[in-house]
Amino acid sequence: MTRSAMKLVFAVAVTAAAQSTLGQSGICPLTGNPPIPNTAPCNLQLITPGIGVPDTKTINPETWAYGPNSDLTPEQQVANYWNPVKARIEAGLPFTGRRVSAPGVGTGSPHCNVAEYNVDNNHFTWIDMIHSGLVYSQVWPMWVNTACPLLTFTTRTARAIQLPLDEREAQHAADGGAIIYIFPVDSVEEANEAAFWTYYPPVGHHSQGGSQLGAAYPNNVLSPDGPGQITLTAAGGQRPSFNRNAVVIAQIRSIEGALQAFKIAEIDGIQAIYLDEDDLESRAGYFHGVLAHFVRAAARHNGKHLCTVDRTTTPHTMTCAKQ
Repeated sequence: MTRSAMKLVFAVAVTAAAQSTLGQSGICPLTGNPPIPNTAPCNLQLITPGIGVPDTKTINPETWAYGPNSDLTPEQQVANYWNPVKARIEAGLPFTGRRVSAPGVGTGSPHCNVAEYNVDNNHFTWIDMIHSGLVYSQVWPMWVNTACPLLTFTTRTARAIQLPLDEREAQHAADGGAIIYIFPVDSVEEANEAAFWTYYPPVGHHSQGGSQLGAAYPNNVLSPDGPGQITLTAAGGQRPSFNRNAVVIAQIRSIEGALQAFKIAEIDGIQAIYLDEDDLESRAGYFHGVLAHFVRAAARHNGKHLCTVDRTTTPHTMTCAKQ
Protein backbone atom coordinates (compact mmCIF):
# COMPACT_ATOMS: atom_id res chain seq x y z
CA MET A 1 0.00 0.00 0.00
CA THR A 2 1.35 3.42 -0.92
CA ARG A 3 1.80 6.12 1.72
CA SER A 4 -0.97 8.22 0.08
CA ALA A 5 -3.35 5.28 0.13
CA MET A 6 -2.35 4.55 3.72
CA LYS A 7 -3.22 8.10 4.77
CA LEU A 8 -6.57 7.94 2.96
CA VAL A 9 -7.47 4.68 4.66
CA PHE A 10 -6.52 6.12 8.04
CA ALA A 11 -8.52 9.33 7.42
CA VAL A 12 -11.63 7.31 6.57
CA ALA A 13 -11.12 5.06 9.58
CA VAL A 14 -10.79 7.81 12.14
CA THR A 15 -14.04 9.29 10.94
CA ALA A 16 -15.72 6.03 11.85
CA ALA A 17 -13.94 5.93 15.20
CA ALA A 18 -14.96 9.50 15.98
CA GLN A 19 -18.54 8.27 15.87
CA SER A 20 -17.67 5.90 18.76
CA THR A 21 -18.29 2.76 16.71
CA LEU A 22 -14.72 1.49 16.22
CA GLY A 23 -16.30 -0.78 13.63
CA GLN A 24 -18.97 -0.77 10.98
CA SER A 25 -21.12 -3.81 10.41
CA GLY A 26 -21.64 -4.23 6.70
CA ILE A 27 -20.81 -7.76 5.60
CA CYS A 28 -23.05 -8.81 2.74
CA PRO A 29 -24.19 -12.33 1.88
CA LEU A 30 -22.37 -13.86 -1.05
CA THR A 31 -25.56 -14.07 -3.10
CA GLY A 32 -28.65 -11.96 -3.36
CA ASN A 33 -31.97 -11.82 -5.14
CA PRO A 34 -32.00 -9.42 -6.80
CA PRO A 35 -28.17 -9.33 -7.17
CA ILE A 36 -26.36 -7.00 -4.77
CA PRO A 37 -25.24 -3.85 -6.65
CA ASN A 38 -21.55 -2.93 -6.74
CA THR A 39 -22.37 0.28 -4.86
CA ALA A 40 -23.73 -1.51 -1.80
CA PRO A 41 -21.99 -0.45 1.45
CA CYS A 42 -20.62 -3.90 2.12
CA ASN A 43 -17.88 -6.29 1.09
CA LEU A 44 -18.72 -8.12 -2.12
CA GLN A 45 -17.03 -11.41 -2.93
CA LEU A 46 -18.44 -12.21 -6.33
CA ILE A 47 -17.48 -15.47 -8.04
CA THR A 48 -16.83 -15.45 -11.77
CA PRO A 49 -19.29 -17.96 -13.30
CA GLY A 50 -17.64 -21.19 -14.36
CA ILE A 51 -14.24 -20.29 -12.91
CA GLY A 52 -14.82 -20.13 -9.18
CA VAL A 53 -12.28 -17.44 -8.28
CA PRO A 54 -13.02 -14.14 -6.50
CA ASP A 55 -13.45 -11.02 -8.60
CA THR A 56 -10.83 -8.75 -7.02
CA LYS A 57 -12.35 -5.71 -8.70
CA THR A 58 -14.99 -5.74 -5.98
CA ILE A 59 -12.41 -5.59 -3.14
CA ASN A 60 -11.34 -2.08 -2.21
CA PRO A 61 -9.35 -1.55 1.05
CA GLU A 62 -10.33 2.11 1.07
CA THR A 63 -14.07 1.34 1.23
CA TRP A 64 -13.98 -1.96 3.12
CA ALA A 65 -16.78 -2.23 5.68
CA TYR A 66 -15.25 -3.41 8.94
CA GLY A 67 -17.18 -5.28 11.56
CA PRO A 68 -18.94 -6.62 13.38
CA ASN A 69 -16.00 -7.98 15.39
CA SER A 70 -14.73 -4.48 16.25
CA ASP A 71 -18.11 -2.96 17.03
CA LEU A 72 -18.79 -1.69 20.53
CA THR A 73 -22.12 -2.06 22.27
CA PRO A 74 -23.79 1.18 23.42
CA GLU A 75 -22.66 0.35 26.98
CA GLN A 76 -19.07 -0.19 25.88
CA GLN A 77 -19.04 3.10 23.96
CA VAL A 78 -19.52 4.96 27.25
CA ALA A 79 -17.51 2.64 29.50
CA ASN A 80 -14.87 4.10 31.79
CA TYR A 81 -11.42 4.48 30.25
CA TRP A 82 -8.95 2.08 31.81
CA ASN A 83 -6.15 4.39 30.65
CA PRO A 84 -6.28 7.30 33.12
CA VAL A 85 -4.40 9.55 30.69
CA LYS A 86 -7.04 9.08 27.98
CA ALA A 87 -9.71 9.88 30.56
CA ARG A 88 -7.91 13.10 31.46
CA ILE A 89 -7.49 14.06 27.81
CA GLU A 90 -11.21 13.61 27.20
CA ALA A 91 -11.93 15.75 30.27
CA GLY A 92 -9.46 18.45 29.18
CA LEU A 93 -7.29 17.88 32.25
CA PRO A 94 -3.47 18.03 32.34
CA PHE A 95 -1.40 14.89 32.84
CA THR A 96 2.14 14.26 34.03
CA GLY A 97 4.61 11.40 33.72
CA ARG A 98 8.18 10.45 34.53
CA ARG A 99 10.90 8.91 32.39
CA VAL A 100 12.59 5.54 32.90
CA SER A 101 15.77 4.63 31.03
CA ALA A 102 17.17 1.75 33.15
CA PRO A 103 15.93 -1.86 33.51
CA GLY A 104 14.70 -3.57 36.65
CA VAL A 105 11.58 -4.85 38.40
CA GLY A 106 10.56 -5.11 42.01
CA THR A 107 10.43 -2.63 44.87
CA GLY A 108 13.22 -0.08 44.59
CA SER A 109 13.75 -0.50 40.85
CA PRO A 110 13.93 2.69 38.71
CA HIS A 111 10.56 1.88 37.19
CA CYS A 112 8.69 0.94 40.36
CA ASN A 113 10.08 4.01 42.14
CA VAL A 114 8.00 6.25 39.86
CA ALA A 115 5.16 3.93 38.84
CA GLU A 116 2.67 4.66 41.62
CA TYR A 117 -0.35 6.55 40.30
CA ASN A 118 -1.11 9.91 41.91
CA VAL A 119 -4.16 11.77 40.69
CA ASP A 120 -2.44 15.11 41.32
CA ASN A 121 0.95 14.71 39.68
CA ASN A 122 1.81 11.24 38.35
CA HIS A 123 -0.38 9.68 35.67
CA PHE A 124 1.98 7.77 33.36
CA THR A 125 5.50 6.40 33.26
CA TRP A 126 7.28 6.47 29.93
CA ILE A 127 10.09 4.12 29.02
CA ASP A 128 12.65 5.74 26.75
CA MET A 129 13.57 3.33 23.96
CA ILE A 130 15.34 5.99 21.89
CA HIS A 131 17.98 7.45 24.19
CA SER A 132 18.56 4.45 26.46
CA GLY A 133 20.08 1.03 25.99
CA LEU A 134 16.83 -0.76 26.88
CA VAL A 135 15.51 -3.63 24.77
CA TYR A 136 12.09 -5.27 24.87
CA SER A 137 13.34 -8.34 26.74
CA GLN A 138 14.00 -5.91 29.61
CA VAL A 139 10.92 -3.72 29.08
CA TRP A 140 8.18 -6.36 28.94
CA PRO A 141 8.91 -7.66 32.47
CA MET A 142 8.62 -4.06 33.71
CA TRP A 143 5.06 -3.84 32.39
CA VAL A 144 3.50 -6.97 33.87
CA ASN A 145 1.08 -6.36 36.72
CA THR A 146 3.38 -8.14 39.20
CA ALA A 147 6.49 -6.09 38.31
CA CYS A 148 5.93 -3.74 41.26
CA PRO A 149 4.70 -5.91 44.17
CA LEU A 150 3.09 -3.03 46.06
CA LEU A 151 1.06 -1.84 43.05
CA THR A 152 -1.91 -3.20 41.11
CA PHE A 153 -3.26 -2.45 37.64
CA THR A 154 -5.36 0.38 39.03
CA THR A 155 -2.80 1.86 41.44
CA ARG A 156 0.08 2.11 39.01
CA THR A 157 0.59 4.67 36.28
CA ALA A 158 -0.35 4.11 32.64
CA ARG A 159 2.31 2.34 30.59
CA ALA A 160 3.95 4.69 28.09
CA ILE A 161 6.85 4.38 25.69
CA GLN A 162 9.02 6.70 23.61
CA LEU A 163 10.01 4.77 20.52
CA PRO A 164 11.22 5.07 16.90
CA LEU A 165 8.63 5.31 14.13
CA ASP A 166 8.50 1.74 12.91
CA GLU A 167 5.88 -1.01 12.55
CA ARG A 168 7.98 -3.54 14.43
CA GLU A 169 8.57 -1.15 17.32
CA ALA A 170 4.88 -0.27 17.60
CA GLN A 171 3.87 -3.94 17.50
CA HIS A 172 6.35 -4.95 20.19
CA ALA A 173 5.27 -2.06 22.41
CA ALA A 174 1.58 -2.94 22.13
CA ASP A 175 2.17 -6.65 22.65
CA GLY A 176 4.11 -5.83 25.80
CA GLY A 177 1.35 -3.66 27.25
CA ALA A 178 2.01 -0.04 26.24
CA ILE A 179 -1.04 2.19 25.85
CA ILE A 180 0.67 5.60 25.37
CA TYR A 181 3.06 6.09 22.44
CA ILE A 182 5.51 8.95 21.93
CA PHE A 183 6.77 8.99 18.35
CA PRO A 184 9.25 11.51 16.89
CA VAL A 185 7.68 12.86 13.69
CA ASP A 186 9.05 15.37 11.20
CA SER A 187 6.16 15.48 8.75
CA VAL A 188 2.42 14.96 8.32
CA GLU A 189 3.18 11.70 6.55
CA GLU A 190 5.14 10.41 9.55
CA ALA A 191 2.43 11.53 11.97
CA ASN A 192 -0.16 9.61 9.97
CA GLU A 193 2.15 6.62 9.97
CA ALA A 194 2.53 6.81 13.76
CA ALA A 195 -1.23 6.57 14.22
CA PHE A 196 -1.52 4.03 11.41
CA TRP A 197 0.80 1.53 13.13
CA THR A 198 -0.62 2.14 16.62
CA TYR A 199 -4.35 1.48 16.27
CA TYR A 200 -6.13 -1.73 15.36
CA PRO A 201 -8.36 -1.73 12.23
CA PRO A 202 -10.55 -0.06 11.27
CA VAL A 203 -8.79 2.94 12.81
CA GLY A 204 -5.24 1.88 11.95
CA HIS A 205 -3.33 -1.10 10.64
CA HIS A 206 -1.97 -2.71 13.81
CA SER A 207 -1.51 -6.48 13.48
CA GLN A 208 -3.47 -9.05 15.48
CA GLY A 209 -0.91 -9.42 18.26
CA GLY A 210 -2.48 -9.07 21.66
CA SER A 211 -1.09 -7.96 24.99
CA GLN A 212 0.66 -9.76 27.79
CA LEU A 213 -1.62 -7.76 30.09
CA GLY A 214 -4.70 -9.18 28.43
CA ALA A 215 -3.23 -12.68 28.39
CA ALA A 216 -2.91 -12.53 32.16
CA TYR A 217 -6.69 -12.24 32.42
CA PRO A 218 -8.65 -14.75 30.30
CA ASN A 219 -11.74 -12.56 30.18
CA ASN A 220 -9.83 -9.50 29.01
CA VAL A 221 -11.92 -7.01 31.01
CA LEU A 222 -11.76 -3.99 33.27
CA SER A 223 -13.22 -5.44 36.43
CA PRO A 224 -15.40 -3.04 38.47
CA ASP A 225 -14.28 -4.65 41.72
CA GLY A 226 -11.13 -6.62 40.93
CA PRO A 227 -7.47 -5.77 40.34
CA GLY A 228 -8.19 -3.80 37.20
CA GLN A 229 -8.15 -6.34 34.45
CA ILE A 230 -9.12 -5.43 30.88
CA THR A 231 -12.50 -7.09 30.33
CA LEU A 232 -14.80 -7.70 27.39
CA THR A 233 -17.93 -6.78 29.33
CA ALA A 234 -16.86 -3.38 30.59
CA ALA A 235 -14.33 -2.12 28.08
CA GLY A 236 -15.02 -3.87 24.81
CA GLY A 237 -12.26 -6.48 24.65
CA GLN A 238 -8.64 -6.13 23.62
CA ARG A 239 -9.02 -4.59 20.16
CA PRO A 240 -11.92 -2.14 20.69
CA SER A 241 -10.85 -1.13 24.18
CA PHE A 242 -7.26 -0.64 22.99
CA ASN A 243 -8.41 1.76 20.27
CA ARG A 244 -10.57 3.62 22.77
CA ASN A 245 -7.77 3.96 25.32
CA ALA A 246 -4.66 4.41 23.18
CA VAL A 247 -2.89 7.79 23.19
CA VAL A 248 -0.43 8.89 20.49
CA ILE A 249 1.86 11.85 21.23
CA ALA A 250 3.71 13.42 18.29
CA GLN A 251 7.19 14.59 19.28
CA ILE A 252 8.20 17.71 17.33
CA ARG A 253 11.98 18.05 17.39
CA SER A 254 13.06 19.47 14.02
CA ILE A 255 12.65 22.50 11.79
CA GLU A 256 10.65 20.36 9.36
CA GLY A 257 8.36 19.15 12.14
CA ALA A 258 7.76 22.66 13.44
CA LEU A 259 6.95 23.84 9.92
CA GLN A 260 4.22 21.19 9.60
CA ALA A 261 3.05 21.32 13.20
CA PHE A 262 -0.38 22.73 12.33
CA LYS A 263 -1.13 19.89 9.92
CA ILE A 264 0.28 17.30 12.34
CA ALA A 265 -1.93 18.58 15.15
CA GLU A 266 -5.00 18.33 12.91
CA ILE A 267 -4.77 14.52 12.75
CA ASP A 268 -7.52 12.88 14.82
CA GLY A 269 -5.28 9.98 15.80
CA ILE A 270 -2.81 12.34 17.51
CA GLN A 271 -3.96 13.31 21.01
CA ALA A 272 -1.04 15.52 22.08
CA ILE A 273 1.98 17.37 20.71
CA TYR A 274 5.33 17.10 22.47
CA LEU A 275 7.42 20.24 21.99
CA ASP A 276 10.96 18.91 22.40
CA GLU A 277 12.67 22.27 22.85
CA ASP A 278 16.12 20.83 23.61
CA ASP A 279 16.24 18.68 20.49
CA LEU A 280 14.68 21.46 18.43
CA GLU A 281 17.36 23.86 19.61
CA SER A 282 20.08 21.31 18.85
CA ARG A 283 18.85 20.72 15.31
CA ALA A 284 18.30 24.40 14.59
CA GLY A 285 21.75 25.34 15.89
CA TYR A 286 20.34 27.65 18.56
CA PHE A 287 17.05 28.29 20.31
CA HIS A 288 14.66 29.83 17.83
CA GLY A 289 11.54 31.09 19.54
CA VAL A 290 9.58 31.19 16.30
CA LEU A 291 9.83 27.41 15.90
CA ALA A 292 8.59 26.78 19.43
CA HIS A 293 5.82 29.33 18.88
CA PHE A 294 4.66 27.41 15.78
CA VAL A 295 4.37 24.20 17.77
CA ARG A 296 2.55 25.82 20.69
CA ALA A 297 0.15 27.62 18.37
CA ALA A 298 -0.54 24.40 16.47
CA ALA A 299 -1.59 22.59 19.63
CA ARG A 300 -3.72 25.51 20.78
CA HIS A 301 -5.40 25.96 17.38
CA ASN A 302 -6.38 22.29 17.22
CA GLY A 303 -7.38 21.92 20.87
CA LYS A 304 -4.64 19.38 21.58
CA HIS A 305 -2.61 18.93 24.74
CA LEU A 306 0.91 20.36 24.55
CA CYS A 307 3.66 18.38 26.30
CA THR A 308 7.00 19.71 27.51
CA VAL A 309 9.76 18.01 29.49
CA ASP A 310 11.66 19.32 32.49
CA ARG A 311 15.12 17.80 32.18
CA THR A 312 16.32 19.39 35.41
CA THR A 313 14.36 16.81 37.43
CA THR A 314 15.52 13.28 38.19
CA PRO A 315 13.94 11.48 36.47
CA HIS A 316 12.85 13.83 33.68
CA THR A 317 9.23 14.94 34.01
CA MET A 318 6.80 15.42 31.14
CA THR A 319 3.77 17.67 31.65
CA CYS A 320 0.95 17.92 29.11
CA ALA A 321 -1.82 20.48 29.26
CA LYS A 322 -4.55 21.55 26.88
CA GLN A 323 -3.75 24.88 25.28
